[in-house]
Amino acid sequence: MWKRIHSNRDPRDTLQSEIRKEFRPYFDRAVQRFKKMVSRKPKWTFAFMAALLFGSVILSFTHALQPYPATRKSTTEATQVSEGFNQLMGKTLKLRHMITLKGFIDSLSAKTHLTATDSAGLSQALDSLAVLQKSLFDQRHEH
Repeated sequence: MWKRIHSNRDPRDTLQSEIRKEFRPYFDRAVQRFKKMVSRKPKWTFAFMAALLFGSVILSFTHALQPYPATRKSTTEATQVSEGFNQLMGKTLKLRHMITLKGFIDSLSAKTHLTATDSAGLSQALDSLAVLQKSLFDQRHEH
C-alpha cells in the first residue's frame, strides 16, 4: 500500500538549479538590459533610487505615527475562557469518578459470591454510574 518511490536523480540537482538551467537565457537577457539601461542613464537611475528611498522614509514616518487599535482581550472573552476551563475540569473529574466506579464494579463482578455489603455497594455504584453518564450525556447535547 505504501510503496517507496525510488528516484535516480542526482542529489546536486535542486529546484533552484533546474529553474536556473531552464530560464537562464531570460535571466541573462534581463540582466544585460538592466546593465545597459543603467550605463546609458546613470543620473536617472540614481534619481529614481533616491526617490524610492525618500518615499520609503516618508511612508515609514507617516505610517508609524498612526495609532494602532488596542488588541486586548475583552473581559467577556476572558470569562468565557475561564468558564470553558471550569467545564473541562468538571467533566474530567466526572470521568475520573466514572473510571473508579467501573473499576469497583468490575472487581465486584469478578467475585463468585457477593455478600450483602457487596450487593449494596454494587447497587450504589451502578446508580452513581448511571447518574454520571446521564449528566455527561445531557451536557454534551446542550452545547
